[in-house]
Amino acid sequence: MGNISHTVSQSQRRDERIAKGTGFSYKSLHKLEQVAETSKALPDSFGDLLDKIDNGMKIDKAWKLVQNHKKRADLKAQSVKLALPEPDKARLILGDFREKGKELSDSSVDLIFSDPPYDEKSLHLYDSLASDGYRVLKAGGSLVTYAGHYAIPQIIQYMHRRNLQYYWIFAVIHNGPFSSFFAKNILVKWKPLLWFVKDKGEKPQQNGKIFDLINSTKPAKILHDWEQSPEDARYVIGQLTKPGDTVLDPFMGSGTTGIAALNLKRHFFGIEINPESFELAKLNIAKHLNQRMGLA
Repeated sequence: MGNISHTVSQSQRRDERIAKGTGFSYKSLHKLEQVAETSKALPDSFGDLLDKIDNGMKIDKAWKLVQNHKKRADLKAQSVKLALPEPDKARLILGDFREKGKELSDSSVDLIFSDPPYDEKSLHLYDSLASDGYRVLKAGGSLVTYAGHYAIPQIIQYMHRRNLQYYWIFAVIHNGPFSSFFAKNILVKWKPLLWFVKDKGEKPQQNGKIFDLINSTKPAKILHDWEQSPEDARYVIGQLTKPGDTVLDPFMGSGTTGIAALNLKRHFFGIEINPESFELAKLNIAKHLNQRMGLA
C-alpha cells in the first residue's frame, strides 16, 4: 500500500510541475485532459471544445459540458431497466402546453408549479399560462411560477387579466453564485416565485402557516440548462397541496416538479415541448421512483 501511495504522490508531483510549466493549475490541466479525451465522442452540437477553449471558453465550463453529457448518457443507458411511473399517478405529455393542455379537463388541477422561460421574447407565454391555468385549476387553486425580477409587473398584469389574483411572493435564496442585472447595475441574490389564486375572493388551500422565504439548494443543471433546485418545488407543493391532489407543470424541463410531487404522494401532469428534454425528464422521474422503491 505504501509503494502505491508513494507512486501516486510522485505522479501527482510530476503532473503539478507540468501544470506549473503550462500556466494551468493541476486541477485545470487534469480537466483539460478529460475534455481532450472525450471531446471527439461528443455530438456535433457541442462543436470542437478544444477550439472553443482556444477562443476563450473556460476550461471549467468545457469540463462541465463533458461531465453533464456523460451523466445524461448514463441515464439513457439505464432506460431499459427503469420502471416508468403508473399512468394514473403521472401523466407525461410531449408537446406545446398551449395545444397539449387541452387534453386536461376543466377544474382538474390543484396546483400549477412551473418555470417558463422569462427572457423578453418569451414573456407572452405567461399570458397563455394564465389563460390555460385558469381553465384547468380548481376554484381556489394556486399557480406558482418563477419569474424574472424585471418582468413581475407584466406577469401580474397577464394573470389579473385572466382572473388569477396575485396572492404573495416567495423569495428563493440562491445557494451558489449570484447573477447580475446589468441594465440596472444590481447583483441579484434571490429569485421570485409569484403566487396567484384562481378567482377573486377565493382562499387557497394551504397547510398551516407558510414561510415566504425558501433557503434553496444549488441546482445540478445536468439534465437541463434551466434546472431548478428540487427544494423549491418540494416546499411549495408540500405547503399548498395534500396527498392525492394533482400538480401540473406545463414547462416540465428535467422533471424536478414531477419528482417532488410524486415523492409527496401527489398526482402529476407534466408537459414538455423539447423531445430530448421530455425523454430525459421521463427517465429522471422513473430513476427517482425506482430508487425510492429500491428497484435501482
